[in-house]
Amino acid sequence: MVTILEEVSNFAQYPDGRLRVGPFLTGPEEIARLLACYGLHLGASNERGVCSTTMLGVMISCAGEGVKGYFLDEEGLEAPSSDVEDFLIEAVGPGTNFIIEGHHCPDQQSMVRSSMNAWQSEGDLVVSTQRALFTRDGERVTMLNQAPVSITSPSIIAGNTPPLCLVG
Repeated sequence: MVTILEEVSNFAQYPDGRLRVGPFLTGPEEIARLLACYGLHLGASNERGVCSTTMLGVMISCAGEGVKGYFLDEEGLEAPSSDVEDFLIEAVGPGTNFIIEGHHCPDQQSMVRSSMNAWQSEGDLVVSTQRALFTRDGERVTMLNQAPVSITSPSIIAGNTPPLCLVG
């Protein structure tokens, strides 16, 4: 049997933030154009991301000290939800469960995990968002738990769930 995992020293300290976004049904140039069009950044201090092509589409990811696990604006603050929603309207392809997920550690004792799922349902774009604080002693504090909401029409979509996503 071949071992495919290798231990990395100090990785358990979560030394940086991480962000993963996709799948996009387009290439890296179009993804970069979309991010620039809506003023979205993967991290502060010009953190650069990487692209990988999966069976479901293109995923982008970024890791580093300036990465917070969600999109940032020009000033390095969390991007306004209106900019993220406008981006999603253009980025989410039909039949995809689009994710924006990641984490950052405000200190060595805690980690903030953020997750947003977006999918199309009956012509509407539906979004569900979660954010939680985890501590080393096992405590979990829910900071945000938004039920699925349509961002393209004012009514709340209840009971519709996104397609199963096995991207991991």
